[in-house]
Amino acid sequence: MSQILLILTFVLVTVPDLFGAPVFDTAPAPAVAISLGLFTLISTVAHLAITACTRTVDRTGSWRAIRRGERIARFTRLLAIAVHAFNILALGLVGALRSLLGDIPLLIELLAITPPLLVWAASWWSVEPLERRLREAALIRDLDTGTPLYPIQSRAAFVWMSLRHQVFFIAAPIVIILAWGQCVSAVAQHLGASAHRPRGTPPSTGIELIAGVVQVLGVVLTFILMPALLRRIWSTTPLGPGPLRDTLLALCQRSGVRVRELLVWRTNGQLINGAAVGLVRPLRYIMLTDALLDRLTQPQIEAVTAHEIAHIRRHHMFWLAACMVGAALALGTIAELALYAVSDHLTLVFGAPIDIDSMFSGPASLVMLGLTLAVLGLVSRRFEWQADAFAVSALSQVPALASNLSEPVTTITTDAVHAMSSALGSVAALNGLSPRAPSWRHGSIATRQHKLKEIIGLPISALPIDRAVRRIKLATILAITLSIAASAFNPWDSPREPSAHASVNEPINTQTWKTHASLALSTINP
Repeated sequence: MSQILLILTFVLVTVPDLFGAPVFDTAPAPAVAISLGLFTLISTVAHLAITACTRTVDRTGSWRAIRRGERIARFTRLLAIAVHAFNILALGLVGALRSLLGDIPLLIELLAITPPLLVWAASWWSVEPLERRLREAALIRDLDTGTPLYPIQSRAAFVWMSLRHQVFFIAAPIVIILAWGQCVSAVAQHLGASAHRPRGTPPSTGIELIAGVVQVLGVVLTFILMPALLRRIWSTTPLGPGPLRDTLLALCQRSGVRVRELLVWRTNGQLINGAAVGLVRPLRYIMLTDALLDRLTQPQIEAVTAHEIAHIRRHHMFWLAACMVGAALALGTIAELALYAVSDHLTLVFGAPIDIDSMFSGPASLVMLGLTLAVLGLVSRRFEWQADAFAVSALSQVPALASNLSEPVTTITTDAVHAMSSALGSVAALNGLSPRAPSWRHGSIATRQHKLKEIIGLPISALPIDRAVRRIKLATILAITLSIAASAFNPWDSPREPSAHASVNEPINTQTWKTHASLALSTINP
């Protein structure tokens, strides 16, 4: 969920012009003051509420007070993004900053997104005492069970680690891509490209075409090089030599995956997770957190590693990007067709030409972004199921390889499913998550465990999830192909004659139309 909110934070500051004039006609200085005042207010109220929960815990030891404080912190982060949207769309914060500071590339966008991120940091600062009490309470249990102990971090270190793990790894590539795009645009305009080219028209000069290609190459290069930056945003170190490292590298070799390094992801024992990053082998890593290596059994660690290997072997990173592009193109094409279909009707109803694009481009962009993220989540969950199935497929064949049997195992074994399922359960329990808790990208642990039980005894070469993923890939290719074909022959960018029924009187007042449209849409609110 935090990933979606962060993406939305950046999207809002990069496309304010699509939404037309702000709702409120506020002067630049008051707009900035109101924006900062709202963020200060919600941070202060949240801090007081979480502090009250902390005092309740100290006085009564209430578990509900801990959960309440954590929920307040999560709601505060969500509310910060809502206030951010209000500031951008209603108060015109981006325009206000430009009026006060000038149109400085990238600086205005960074200043606009800084306040909500500071609210996030403040929420972690407020909730840290609760987290500290939980860790202190777990010390006796860890001593009794012989679990490795980690030093309790300072409050500032806790906030810094939260920012690194939950904000910077998303913000870094977005900022790099934005900076690259603005630099390319500035150079192209200096060389003679048009700063404002009407939508739907081809580039007027070769410079604009070259600039577009260079921007795309910059995005691709960013994602290729991102693992080198990510391993430093997340504190990592190579996994030391030993039987575990040899076993995991052998698992990579049997699966046909080459990695640059196996990394220990240092989280001070606070996170149990794994990750596979890197599109090319020289910058491809498998990361396992310190707490995962300390608390899971070796079969469970192998299962988690096999799951991460699957993401590489099945090219899930590439196909997730392709699905996102395909969904965005397809939804955009459908939106264009829908607006084109109703434009003549609206012209007939109101008796004057109506600029559909200026009225609906902003809201339509938000709707398409939401739908694209929904499609991305649906596809990502299927990829997680496939990675789980790949992991149990790889683990099912390990006994046959170890015993030198003449024929390898060709069906999913119960032991392999148990290793993967128990690893998922342990990750959920040790992270304090309910197995039924939903997740946008990964789905619930309970659902993944159920999917694993369903494939026990099935042939490794004919798993249902593999067929489902093949259909997803085919649908993605078709969506991209048809969208490109539609854009090549689209009717909505070509000049059209005025409707025979339309009045040639003065154009309709678009602000009045927006008011009517808002009232009509408000009746559809579920």
